[in-house]
Amino acid sequence: MSDINWTDQQRAAILSRGGSLLVSAGAGSGKTYVLVQRLLSYVLSPSEPHNVDDFLVITYTRAAAAELKSRIAEELTKALAADPGNHHLRKQMYRIHAAKIGTAHSYCSSLLREFSGRLGIDPSFRIMDEDDTASALTALTNRLLDERYDTADPDFLLLVDTIGNGRDDSLLLQSVISLYGKLQSLPDVKLWIDEKRNNLSVDDSVEFAETEWGKSLIDSLCEFARAAIELIESLLEEIRGASDIEQKYSPALEADRRGFGEFLRAVRNSATWGDIAGLCRLEFPPFKPVRNPSDPDLKERVSDIRKAYRERWRKKCAVFEIDIKQIAGDINVSSRVLRELLSLTADLSERYDSYKRERNLMDYSDLEHRSLQLLTGPDGLSDTAHEISSRFIEVLVDEYQDTNEIQDRIFHALSDGGTRLFMVGDVKQSIYRFRLAEPEIFLNKYDTYPDYRCAGDRSPRRISLNANFRSDPGVLAFVNRVFGSVMTRRLGGVDYTEDEALRSPRTQEASVTAAEIDILDTKDLCDDDGTPVPREEAEAAFTAARIRDILGSGFTVTENDVRRPVRAGDIAILLRSDKPVASVYSQALARLGIASATSARSDVLSSPEVSLLLSLLRIIDNPRQDIPLVSVLNSPLFGFTIDELAVMRLNEKEGCIFDALKANAESDPKCAGFLDKLTRLRELARIMQCDELIWQIFCETGLPDIYGAMDGGESRRANLNAIYSFASRCAEKNRRDLFSFLIAVDNAVKGGIQFLRGDQGSDSDAVKIMSIHRSKGLEFPIVFLCDAARRFNTKDVESSLLTHKTLGLASRCVDVQNMVSYDTLPRIAIRDAILSEQLSEEMRVLYVALTRAKHKICITVAGSRVRTMLSRFYGTCDKNFEVIKPSGSMGEWILTALSQHLASEDKAELSTGACAGPEFMIRYISSDSLPPFLSGKKSASILVRDIKSASEDQIRSIRKILEWRYPYAAACDIPSKLTATQLKGRYSDAEAATGAPLPLKRSRMERPRFIADRSGLSPSEIGTAMHLVMQHIDFSKCTSYGGVAGEIERLVAMEQLTPEQAESVDPNKILRFFGSDIGRILLQGRFTLREFKFSILCRAGEYYKDAPAEDEILLQGVVDICIEAGDGLIVLDFKTDRIRPGEEQERANTYAGQLHAYASALKRITGKRVSRLLLYFFETGCFAEVGVQENNDLT
Repeated sequence: MSDINWTDQQRAAILSRGGSLLVSAGAGSGKTYVLVQRLLSYVLSPSEPHNVDDFLVITYTRAAAAELKSRIAEELTKALAADPGNHHLRKQMYRIHAAKIGTAHSYCSSLLREFSGRLGIDPSFRIMDEDDTASALTALTNRLLDERYDTADPDFLLLVDTIGNGRDDSLLLQSVISLYGKLQSLPDVKLWIDEKRNNLSVDDSVEFAETEWGKSLIDSLCEFARAAIELIESLLEEIRGASDIEQKYSPALEADRRGFGEFLRAVRNSATWGDIAGLCRLEFPPFKPVRNPSDPDLKERVSDIRKAYRERWRKKCAVFEIDIKQIAGDINVSSRVLRELLSLTADLSERYDSYKRERNLMDYSDLEHRSLQLLTGPDGLSDTAHEISSRFIEVLVDEYQDTNEIQDRIFHALSDGGTRLFMVGDVKQSIYRFRLAEPEIFLNKYDTYPDYRCAGDRSPRRISLNANFRSDPGVLAFVNRVFGSVMTRRLGGVDYTEDEALRSPRTQEASVTAAEIDILDTKDLCDDDGTPVPREEAEAAFTAARIRDILGSGFTVTENDVRRPVRAGDIAILLRSDKPVASVYSQALARLGIASATSARSDVLSSPEVSLLLSLLRIIDNPRQDIPLVSVLNSPLFGFTIDELAVMRLNEKEGCIFDALKANAESDPKCAGFLDKLTRLRELARIMQCDELIWQIFCETGLPDIYGAMDGGESRRANLNAIYSFASRCAEKNRRDLFSFLIAVDNAVKGGIQFLRGDQGSDSDAVKIMSIHRSKGLEFPIVFLCDAARRFNTKDVESSLLTHKTLGLASRCVDVQNMVSYDTLPRIAIRDAILSEQLSEEMRVLYVALTRAKHKICITVAGSRVRTMLSRFYGTCDKNFEVIKPSGSMGEWILTALSQHLASEDKAELSTGACAGPEFMIRYISSDSLPPFLSGKKSASILVRDIKSASEDQIRSIRKILEWRYPYAAACDIPSKLTATQLKGRYSDAEAATGAPLPLKRSRMERPRFIADRSGLSPSEIGTAMHLVMQHIDFSKCTSYGGVAGEIERLVAMEQLTPEQAESVDPNKILRFFGSDIGRILLQGRFTLREFKFSILCRAGEYYKDAPAEDEILLQGVVDICIEAGDGLIVLDFKTDRIRPGEEQERANTYAGQLHAYASALKRITGKRVSRLLLYFFETGCFAEVGVQENNDLT
């Protein structure tokens, strides 16, 4: 195992021993690589080798576990190939299959089965999936609510009025199930319920400043005051250059700063709740008027900012003005509701536990809770925990930032109290709070563990990995620029300082714009017939057009360290939520002929085809249901028209629709045929399982084929298959009959569970459309972050009931008599805390999005009010402004951050079109400047007629649209990297002098499929084989035919050459070369360089006449042979071209550009002059020489 390419931090993370180790691994820093190498460092240790199954590796998903095991096996295979006789390595190849690498749930399951006797459980328990859990919880909760209704308890009825939605109790049912689910991440659910129940009531004597809610609100107010002070200080610094504004405004700003400071000092001196209201009343003296200001924009900006923080302060202080008695009364009224809710949840927990015990079932939370019970006791770790932890040298946890409290305690117990625990993750990528992840656990350790360079032996320590191996330096600079300006401990969880900034181990390859931000003003944007274009459609159409431009621009990406033209599959469109708009982007791309694949997860039950199937199943179960019966009759399956249904009903007005159907069957063959088919299906339902019945319906009715022929047919078929799969799972769980299946579907719907299906389209060479969450862990050469203007979703805090792990529960206080509800103090505190946590998570989601890109980031911010959003761009850039006036979208955050890095005159350019930063470009595109958005509603003849009748102004407008070109296309056309081989063909000085540009895109002829498998190598493959031989053979042994042949055999044995390649190389041709004067020089070992690889920056204008003067391009190449002679260097290049004798010089001239690049590179690198440029053609055995350009300098 070689550590030649490890960074210092990676080496420490891999080789550090003793005590728990927390690795904070930034995006693209090789987190998985480090984890694998650390485990291998134990296994391959020369002094104390361990077995691969002596470790426990915990991952977040089964897919991640499989990938880890595969990587470890691959590394072990390489090590064994290098040392075939190593018995320890051979043993590891067998042990890898027994290695403990998996999810926390999978390991907990194996523990419980192994130690089932110590817990008194049956080891044959079955693990419930999400469908089982949802169905059971819904049924049990429904039963529990029915019983409560029978008692008519006043507190329960008040709970219904408080949480119900006014129509039914579905919201209450979901609230009980949701609360139960949230509590499962706690180590002791009963203890939490008891604690929160005891803290629900208060009396008039309570000091609210000492309650959890009061402390939270006061802390929030103090945080605001501190942020305001820092913001005011930045404003004072900003106005220092404008003496007239400073003179008039600084006294009021200084007064504000003193007021906030005095408030903080007073609160620090243990102010009571009653004191806070008085301390909040800051004066905020008015600004003195400034007439004819020297900087009107600055004056207006400072006034707006002061107005913003003053108004927000007064709103935050309003809660402290509420009378204490009113606060206590509201809390006590709502406490009746909350106690009842906790009682319901506790009862549900008991009944659910009984349900599972009776059926020998466990859900995923049981696996964790019972494992923790096994591993801990009254005095700490149990004997079982010590027994299990002794099995492992170390416990390694991946994605540690997504751990919750109960999982953390399990890891602690399995690693001998945390002394042998390796944790790796990145809190900046913790985006799964909705799955009960707690990034605070990671942050607490990060704050308390010392740096590894300062930690003592066997003490906890932390290491940060910030070297990013994924993205180009320009992309990293942009990411650092954004988050260095807006990510803070308050907003994101960490202060994005130099310690957190991502660093590139490479230098910038070229001055290519790494990030483009397009601000699309869609106000008054209409399609051809005057219909307003929705924002999403306009943004999708613009994005599709940009992708088309990039695909045709010659932009290149890196794959396996080789540059190639960009393909559709290299591009990803990331969306905060892909459900509502993914299809819009797919359609926009399809209109331009660009393939796409989306991972948007759609609700299967809401699709027409599944709704029809369920309606048919419902009437098979009970045909006397009017709504599903009419749906089936009027469907494509049976084709009853509305008129036919109306006539049928008029003929039989009594009873249900089924009665009317039977009455009309005597005279209507269509009705009779339907009844015959329905009767047969009902008979089959008595003897078939639900999944078998659904398959029978598919076969008899052709339902998948009917909907498969419609638009989106593949997706519709997949939806039907998803329901069939669900029915199969139900059958496996003894819910085989039709009625049980329908109950399972209804329970899932009532419990708020959606049947989701994703991964629509699997074309590898297609633009990927996905949510940011789905993109985590992936990387793409080009990333489009779209829909960035979408407002953050805050619906979680709009519910009457709010839950917080620390602050407990709270609800609105409902006045049933007057039909009004209002916030209570606890709910205000919990709402603020949840909003703060949500905004922090949104910041981390943005971080994940921007760190997926390798070469380029394109961001679109579209809307009819982007002009208002730009006020942040033109305004302040202080990160404390986010506390004073929080952003409502990712687009606002990005503009706030970038405004810091542009001068005022640069920002002013944006109103006329664009402005540029160090590695980013921002463009403002008004609605009349956008390219046309064709809705496809008009036929071609109508469009032609409209154009012929258009006015001159309209024609000019149409011409302007048709002639619109992307203004920065030239920069997109220039690649960041060029190889010397591409210079072949630019062979004459005259041609170079005219500035004849290199081709931006070269097509490459692939071997046709019908000869791809034919034996024998192509000419280019034979040339590759010859170059491999000349690269690796020992020249000193090439004095005879046998010597050359022996060297070729050696290369085959060393697997540097395949047998087929070896057969294509003629030793006589090589021997003939070494008989030449140059060959004899090489036999004497008088060559300076062999297979010398180089990379140099040169002027792009040397090869692309339209390139800006300051642009540079990276030129790369490989010099076959360089010989040092008395009058300078001799460059020799081998060629295997098929030519006739006498054609050498003509062919050599075509390689002049390539050889001149070699000469320039060698001159710059070695400082020595190149005196001769030679080519040797193996086909004819002759040399040719290219003239040297004495002043050829590419710098």
